[in-house]
Amino acid sequence: MKPIKPIKLFFLFFGLWVCQSLMAAPSFPVDSIPKEWLKSGFKQHDFSMYIRVEEILKQTIQKNDYILIDVRAAEEYQKVRIPDSLNIPLFAVKTKTYLKPKSIVLFNEGYAWEALETECRRLKELGFNVKILTGGLNAWKNKGGEFAGDTAALEGIDRIPARDFFIEKNYQNWTVINTSSVVSADARLWVPFAVHIPFKNEKQFTALLGNLLAKEKTAPNPWLIILNENGKEYKAIEQTIQKKQILNLFFLKNGLAGYKEFLDQQNPSKNNKGPAKTSTAKCPTCPN
Repeated sequence: MKPIKPIKLFFLFFGLWVCQSLMAAPSFPVDSIPKEWLKSGFKQHDFSMYIRVEEILKQTIQKNDYILIDVRAAEEYQKVRIPDSLNIPLFAVKTKTYLKPKSIVLFNEGYAWEALETECRRLKELGFNVKILTGGLNAWKNKGGEFAGDTAALEGIDRIPARDFFIEKNYQNWTVINTSSVVSADARLWVPFAVHIPFKNEKQFTALLGNLLAKEKTAPNPWLIILNENGKEYKAIEQTIQKKQILNLFFLKNGLAGYKEFLDQQNPSKNNKGPAKTSTAKCPTCPN
């Protein structure tokens, strides 16, 4: 077998480098990326609006009058829900004036808070006694709360879609962790705020995670979003972290690849469809 000449080796490696660069590059110039896309932690949730799952469970046992309002889509509510909760679209809660004398608690899957806070403020101004359930349905599940319906539908309730991650990354309470073996160029570009803790073995990962949470003083109630390159192999990580009894644990759906795809769709040259229409479907559990 003849040895490969140095000049051929040069062009071979140069070609591989060009291919990798093209594959990793966004579909629009890096210098045109809005700075806020790459920032995180510059907003803060108002925790005075929130109530913990433990408090609701305690109040339920004592038969106090909390009305739980599930603002998820009707089809998701029909699959699985908290017993005796109402299903009311978030925009429609303000029209249910019969709820004003009650103490109401809004919740969704547990990762999309911004809209809940905005509506909670509006409802308070209108005279409603309202709170938000910290961690939502996911925290309720992790705390052992009861469910009605098909509990198999809870599979994936802790997967945060790219669109919601894009919004929630801006808030200080989240700690974003990249569990990939190495930090790729894409990760350095799109999630520069993520802490790198590779998931190589359970013992090492648990130790590094514990050190991080102790340093950031987020324990014992940390808020974690886990991501990797493709959104696969989350199950082993989930089982490891759940041993630490973290209620507010979420995983970026489809990983960094899915997040890149979402950001690519925000390219103004491609996004000409206008804003999505708001659903006006009647809530199935509301009185007329």
